[in-house]
Amino acid sequence: PTGPTASSFSSAAASSPLSPSASGATAVRASFSALPTSRYDPLRVRHLLNAAASLQRLAFRRGGKLHRARRDACAVLLHCDPGMDADVAVLLAGWLHWYGRLPLQEAILAAETAMGATVDQGLLEAGTLALLQGARERCSKVVLTWKYGGLTAYVAGDVVASWSARVPMVRCRSPMGCKGDTHPGHFFLEVQGLRPGVYYYKYIVDGTWAVDSYSSKVLDAAGNWNNVLVVPEPPVVLTSREGLALARWQAARLALEAKMGVIGTPRAV
Repeated sequence: PTGPTASSFSSAAASSPLSPSASGATAVRASFSALPTSRYDPLRVRHLLNAAASLQRLAFRRGGKLHRARRDACAVLLHCDPGMDADVAVLLAGWLHWYGRLPLQEAILAAETAMGATVDQGLLEAGTLALLQGARERCSKVVLTWKYGGLTAYVAGDVVASWSARVPMVRCRSPMGCKGDTHPGHFFLEVQGLRPGVYYYKYIVDGTWAVDSYSSKVLDAAGNWNNVLVVPEPPVVLTSREGLALARWQAARLALEAKMGVIGTPRAV
């Protein structure tokens, strides 16, 4: 089967806290305690992860043939500009390790043999660490969606730090849908950095307070309905095997988001 094409990284845009952007609305609260940091530029690591997710997206588009083929009967064809052999070797090794489920050293050897270039193992380890951190942060992140029309929509309540805060939601205009289960025309707001616990909130649609009747809701002491959100504890990783499994789960999520057009899809390193 014919494989993906590799070329160059493209930068990813970051959303400003508590402000809408072209790609969505994001509200940021206190962050989790971080895992150990690496010596690599976080932007470089993120680009590697996005490129590997894009590579996996192309495998999805080919109906999973790369996964069904025998390991010794599958060819991945790569094209890159001169002088990029080492970058593409790292990409290929990362893809084989995170998506092909090869052990790290086996993935590195396969990529070095294919590309004739040395793979930076430290960069791959930094990528795995970033995936693990992303999986933990995913537990502290939620996408609130208003699916019932209106010209404007806001969120207020514990989930955005205050009932006096009115954080604007963004209307999804992508025909592919937006974050979470947001469909075209719906409003959505991504809230990040939520600590484990219970949060209460409400929507303000066209100036009127409202709840989503199809989401979890409770009555407060004054007899008002509020939506309720329960944020679970982040997964506890006790062994390196558990950590790798969680990192690969996060990689699979990134590939799915790339397939749905939710994240940027740079062609490769």
